[in-house]
Amino acid sequence: MKTTVTNTVTAFLAAFVAVALSLPADAQVAKPDYPLPHPLSVEALQASIESAPNATVYCLTLNLQEVDDDGAWDPFTQSIGTCDDMGRRTITEGQTHYLDQWEMNYRWVYSYGENGLRNEWLIQSPNNGVYEDSRRLVYEHEGAGNEISRIEEDCLGTWLPQERRLQTFDGDARIEVLDQLWVGGAWVDDERDTYDEQNGIALSEMWDGSQWVPVEQSLVTEDNGTLVQVNQDWDGSQWVNESRWSSSSDFRRVEMWDGSGWVGVQNQLLTYDGFGNLTELLEQYWDATGWANDYRARYIFEATGMFQTEFHLDQWDGTQWTDDHRQLSTLDENGNEIEELWQDWDDTTSMWESLIRYTRTYQAFEVSGTANERDLERFGLAMSAAYPNPASTDASIQVTVSNTSNVSVTLHDVLGRQISTVVAETLPAGNHDVRLPVSGLATGTYFVRLLSEGTVITRPLTVVSR
Repeated sequence: MKTTVTNTVTAFLAAFVAVALSLPADAQVAKPDYPLPHPLSVEALQASIESAPNATVYCLTLNLQEVDDDGAWDPFTQSIGTCDDMGRRTITEGQTHYLDQWEMNYRWVYSYGENGLRNEWLIQSPNNGVYEDSRRLVYEHEGAGNEISRIEEDCLGTWLPQERRLQTFDGDARIEVLDQLWVGGAWVDDERDTYDEQNGIALSEMWDGSQWVPVEQSLVTEDNGTLVQVNQDWDGSQWVNESRWSSSSDFRRVEMWDGSGWVGVQNQLLTYDGFGNLTELLEQYWDATGWANDYRARYIFEATGMFQTEFHLDQWDGTQWTDDHRQLSTLDENGNEIEELWQDWDDTTSMWESLIRYTRTYQAFEVSGTANERDLERFGLAMSAAYPNPASTDASIQVTVSNTSNVSVTLHDVLGRQISTVVAETLPAGNHDVRLPVSGLATGTYFVRLLSEGTVITRPLTVVSR
């Protein structure tokens, strides 16, 4: 059963997955979901605010994965990307290294509609040295660019429908998601999620053949800057508490309902530097008497705060923090990650032991014309205007990505100085509503900056303090 969440807190909920392992679009082994935000200078930010200059899009054309073999790097997998003249990925071919040669693994082919948005994702598998169609996803978007239909089909000599997702929007706000299955030559309802963002309610239902039956609901409230989501299950006659998720700028917490009260499960304490970058995430668990340390994630930036160069994962041994894992990144002058090195700490040798190395190559594309929202949507990135605007407590924006992407959303003052980091994570393809906490800010003009894969979009936001 899928977890129901409201649009407003989609990114917030994802943060509770403790050191989750996820498969990036072009890698063949699991990779911790710790994004490296691509930098943008204050001068470039001010230029984007003032004149919306032409955009440079960097398309990943080679992602080589190697594993350490007694000090020598052995190739393991690679993905080769082909891009069109707008920097959009059109083909991704995955290969596996075996017996000193590269073998076919998979191929993904992407097609785009006249609106510049992806309308088909074709998945192919090798068969006797030739790629054959296996599955495809067909997308339909409405005029504003929101995805309203996605159909999954399998190729068994001919294309056979399997699943369909229909989404309904009120403006840019998603209000319903309907999942259907292809049964007996017709679409049959399966699951439905409805969202009442104004009242902070999300409801998940299942179709039993004659009517919709409630399954889960989420209730979202805010208390002095802390966002609280209570998740409940339907027991056949009433709603029963299941979990509660809380989040503010400096902590995240998960609690479970034990039948009489809330019991702590997970707690995260967040620390930021003077640039607003997240520098430490301390993970704790409840041991029946209090919060006990579990692990610590540290994000290290160079002196200007623009480039993240290291990620460290430390374990608590009961008395002190001990080294466990680290990732070292090398970026080029454009902020693209060209090398990523994974290492684990070896207690026997008291040294860092290399495990995996990624080497990446990019191709640059200059997108002419003003970098307005429609232009940016052509290579899969968009951000709505802030609402409400002016705002006194909270505002929200919707971020759209057509591919799984590293995304950074930050808030800046009129001088380009970063006030806070709102989002810094990997987002899946789709629309994501992002909450912008502005309480405590002085009255004035601010700018919301979306940064993803070397591309930036900026939106103005007026704050009226109470």
